[in-house]
Amino acid sequence: MHRNTLNAAARLLPTLCLAVLPSLCHAQPPLPENDTIVHSFQLATDGNFPDGLVSSSTGTLFGATYFGGANGLGAIFRVLPDGEESILYSFLNNGDGEFPQSAPALDAKGDLFGISQPGHPASSPPGIGNSILSSPGAVWELPYTGTGSTGYGSLVVLAQLTASNSGGVTLDAAGDLFGISGDGSTNGSIWEIPHTGSGTTGYGSMTTIYSFSTNGAEGYEPIGGLAINSSGSLFGTTVLGALGKGAIFELKHTSSGYSSTATVLHQFAADGSEGAFSHYRPLLAADGSLLGECTSNGSGGNGTVWQLAPDPASATGYSSTLTLIYNPANNSAGSLFQSRLIQNSAGDVFGTAESGVTADYGGVFELKHQPGGGYNYDLLYAFTGINGDGDLPLGALGFGLHGCVYGSTNSASSGYGIVFRVGPRITSVSPNFLASNPSSSQQLTISGTGLSGNDTVYWNGMPLSTSYNSASGTLTAQLPANLVTGSNGTVTVQDSLMDITTAGNIVLIGQSRLTASVQSAAIVGGSLQVILQLTNAGTGPVSGIMVTGASALHAGSSALVGNASGYGTTLAAGSSESITLNFPGYSAAGLGRLLLHISDGSGSLQQTLFFYI
Repeated sequence: MHRNTLNAAARLLPTLCLAVLPSLCHAQPPLPENDTIVHSFQLATDGNFPDGLVSSSTGTLFGATYFGGANGLGAIFRVLPDGEESILYSFLNNGDGEFPQSAPALDAKGDLFGISQPGHPASSPPGIGNSILSSPGAVWELPYTGTGSTGYGSLVVLAQLTASNSGGVTLDAAGDLFGISGDGSTNGSIWEIPHTGSGTTGYGSMTTIYSFSTNGAEGYEPIGGLAINSSGSLFGTTVLGALGKGAIFELKHTSSGYSSTATVLHQFAADGSEGAFSHYRPLLAADGSLLGECTSNGSGGNGTVWQLAPDPASATGYSSTLTLIYNPANNSAGSLFQSRLIQNSAGDVFGTAESGVTADYGGVFELKHQPGGGYNYDLLYAFTGINGDGDLPLGALGFGLHGCVYGSTNSASSGYGIVFRVGPRITSVSPNFLASNPSSSQQLTISGTGLSGNDTVYWNGMPLSTSYNSASGTLTAQLPANLVTGSNGTVTVQDSLMDITTAGNIVLIGQSRLTASVQSAAIVGGSLQVILQLTNAGTGPVSGIMVTGASALHAGSSALVGNASGYGTTLAAGSSESITLNFPGYSAAGLGRLLLHISDGSGSLQQTLFFYI
């Protein structure tokens, strides 16, 4: 389903229904989501060409850039929930490889695992068709230590690679590492590095557990990485062989180890009608299905998004029929599907289309899980490549706090790729103070990032009548008077399409809110005189205000040079009153600081204000 897209440039795309089956089309198209740029990469010491993300349970994001870093050979980066980005490691091509590819894997301790490519000599820089390699690549670990400026230690090389690798590293429950290898000169293989807990690194040697051949029914050249189930069986795709378009395979794990023969779950149709070249690992969905993408072929040559459903009666455990969730006739809702899909607790799946949509900049899509089974395709966001927005999204997506979807783009109009977020977040609610027992309904304005027409405002868990203003990017909600009870209320925003709810924002009811500001400051008779304005910005009266401490300090000095205390007053809601503070002996010119401690009987206010003489 095509979704029209709005952003600050007020772009509007036509609404088209492109799903293969009529049952997959909504009667009315969902409204557009909006993205938020979390970080824009810069080439100098920052990264360039990020290739997907992995997220921790606390909302911290990790990834790797193919280029950039301190040495221009790629870097490992971290983005905190507040958007602060830092480089954790820059590759050197001295045994650690170069150009890390795919998002790293993250274990429960916070350690990161990934792969880097074999290095090129300085006289032969990397390029398409250039296979001159002079130093090995690596399977690496970046351990979390909790010390130092970043909390991460030195990079540890667990194994060295002589052939190019892609698809990243897969971890099992025991901490064993799995991946694929192949550079076009071989047919590809699957390797394992066991976690032993002993030795210098805590890991054993790399062993090959399966090798592909050109005449195998499972095809060859697996480049998308591996998925793993609770039994340890591995799932992946090949891009060549089989019927010429690649296949979906399983390498079964038993009590005696891994099978010597891969199980073919499905061969993509020779005529390309099901798509071809599945470049990323499949997703093992909660319902047991395998979901994935093809970058090309399909009915319009734009690729496909597919599902292979479980079938306990089948010899392979999976259906013999591949379901095409999305098989577009044109690229207006996405094409060149190259992403590692992720699934939320509601069963909805998210991914990216590298190209198509607006000027071939790609977009973010959702596979909405349906109550009766199956999925609907919706384009959540279309990148524009303007105003710092990204283009060419690919790689792994991740979930941040409260279910927002995070990802990366390889490029951007203002730099070298971005980290983006799709999903709502509240930054403020206005008004944030309400009077008790109002006589009429109250209008709330919610500002934030990623808000859209799919959002509904909730008050203490109850939905409110909500409208979205696309020009300002804000939500307006009507709060009935009978709901304005108690001492406070909690405002949240729920996105019905993405099935996510924001963190709550507290609105106070019938309470005071005391603020202080400096009206003037001057030296009078050899003393500092500060005129201070106290304001009750709340909706209830405040009494018993006492300035219990006030200190004036000259900028750059920690010496206490004066104080004042002992003032009492009562302020009605919305009223202000000025008081005078005197600081004998203060005569310094320039910038000064006023440190206040104010009590109102029910609480206290500590505030630092600045003044200039």
